[in-house]
Amino acid sequence: MSTASRLASLAEFLSLSQLGSFLGSIGIAGSLLLVAYELKQSRDIAVVQLASQRLDLQTRMIGRVNVDAQIAHEGMVKFGAGKEVSEEQWNHAANYSANLWHGLSLTHLTYEKDLLDEKAWTGQLRDVQIEICDTNTGEFFEMIGAAHAILFTPSFAEVVSDLINLTDCQALADLSAADHHEQWTNKTRDTEKYTADRVETPDQSLTPEPTEITRP
Repeated sequence: MSTASRLASLAEFLSLSQLGSFLGSIGIAGSLLLVAYELKQSRDIAVVQLASQRLDLQTRMIGRVNVDAQIAHEGMVKFGAGKEVSEEQWNHAANYSANLWHGLSLTHLTYEKDLLDEKAWTGQLRDVQIEICDTNTGEFFEMIGAAHAILFTPSFAEVVSDLINLTDCQALADLSAADHHEQWTNKTRDTEKYTADRVETPDQSLTPEPTEITRP
């Protein structure tokens, strides 16, 4: 074998070795990234679980358990109307509202940790906006949210501030009406389709079998 052939073989061997090393490095880096992602996800899940347990413990210690929603609603309505609210009604109303706000704070933490999708988070925000825009109880609900803002994380306190100050109740009402119309349209369409299918392919189980007549 000539010197040139040997050099060519050596260069080819070195190229294959370098390629193998490069691919091996890529594989190791990918594995490390996967492990890091799984560790982060496990840590985030642990953080959310700890926050949930802390919220549950806080709720029990403060006494925000077994809230009577009816009494709470009566107190919130009276407050909104400028009427006198009894101590019992006030306590139930305050605890009811606080539970909703703190529940949303836990949902926000779950969303921040990428453990809740955008659609679900938007749905939670809309539910709270509906509470805010309630003409009978919204004022009291807003007040409790603002009072508890100091207990929230800075990022969620900003969410609370935006909800209270930037919620457009008219736009929310229009959106709710549009959603209601869409649901009604879809339900009507499904009903009509079901009726048409029943006409085209009737349920054979409801069709009486012919009676066999035996001649004497």
